[in-house]
Amino acid sequence: MDMLAELIDILQHEVLREQLARRAGPGGEALVPSLSRALADLQERLIYRAQAFIKDEVETYVPVGDDLAYPGKLEAAAAKAAAAAAAGEITEDAGEEADGTEVAAAAAGQWYPPVRSTLLLLSKLYRCIDPKTFAGLAQEAVAACTACVQAAGRQVAKQTGAQDGQLFVIQHLLFLREQIAQFDVEFSVTDIDLDFSHMRDHVRRIMSGGAAVSKYLNIVTNAGWLLHRYFVHM
Repeated sequence: MDMLAELIDILQHEVLREQLARRAGPGGEALVPSLSRALADLQERLIYRAQAFIKDEVETYVPVGDDLAYPGKLEAAAAKAAAAAAAGEITEDAGEEADGTEVAAAAAGQWYPPVRSTLLLLSKLYRCIDPKTFAGLAQEAVAACTACVQAAGRQVAKQTGAQDGQLFVIQHLLFLREQIAQFDVEFSVTDIDLDFSHMRDHVRRIMSGGAAVSKYLNIVTNAGWLLHRYFVHM
């Protein structure tokens, strides 16, 4: 899929739009139909691969290893980032941007794989297919990812408690929504029913300064910033 996306990008943006535009005349115009057919064939293949990718890597994804080791996984990532920052490996200065990007890439591994796969797929498709087709595939991918995250949240709840399961879902869906906003796609409305009734006690502890949940939310915020940098610089 990566090679198809790269070929489409070159053919669509460099050859058809730039090089042929500089070759005005019958010679350049004669190439347009053949190149356009080749582009359409590549795009069709890419769409097919994308649909298969959504099914295999998002819709039917089965958690392995420590995929659902939350919140421990985020705590470990936050501790590692804090240690790197203390050692001077991460700064806000432009001169240290490369180090920050490397740490952000490592932080990407702390998020649920179907979320990463969905965002990576959309970033590859965005420049390669027409907006209408992209919107359809994006809707399909985000719907599958949302269902997958909800299912994973239920498994986390069984392992470490309802609170962690709900926070897992909220964390990932908020991040997903934030990242897909850059693609400027109008998604159809989907109702997602989340039962927060059993979290009343947790909310009361937050309001009274409960340290555990506040710590979890701080970890989510820091990890989200790192992963945002990863997708910006990929």
